[in-house]
Amino acid sequence: MDHADPDTLRLMKRAGCRVISYGVESGSPEMLKRIKKGITLERVGNAIRWTREAGILTDTNYIIGHPWDTRETINDTIYFAVKSNAHMASFAILVPFPGTEIARMALKGEGGRKLLSTDYSTYGKQVGGVRISNGSTEKHT
Repeated sequence: MDHADPDTLRLMKRAGCRVISYGVESGSPEMLKRIKKGITLERVGNAIRWTREAGILTDTNYIIGHPWDTRETINDTIYFAVKSNAHMASFAILVPFPGTEIARMALKGEGGRKLLSTDYSTYGKQVGGVRISNGSTEKHT
């Protein structure tokens, strides 16, 4: 969405673009800064609005469970997803896939995340099962 502008979106529509999927990741300004997303919620809102105005369907994607995510920042994300007026919104659970910064953090117990298992066959965006949060011993599913 950091490259979306009305003229380009209109050209994309004329070229046959029907849907654009935007990786928003969080509806919390604090979380966007912490994950170094490089966007603002204002920019996201503009991109969604311009995309809709161009006649292209908008699909937005969010991640729940970022390091340092709280009930409040998760609620901010859900609220923003509704308020943004995108055609579709998808939510995934953060998964520390091998080789990612998140996996490195989880291995060290940083950001309130700790790996429960390195059995990567259990990893999935909707099933969780690979970490504990904020020192809890409760398994997230």
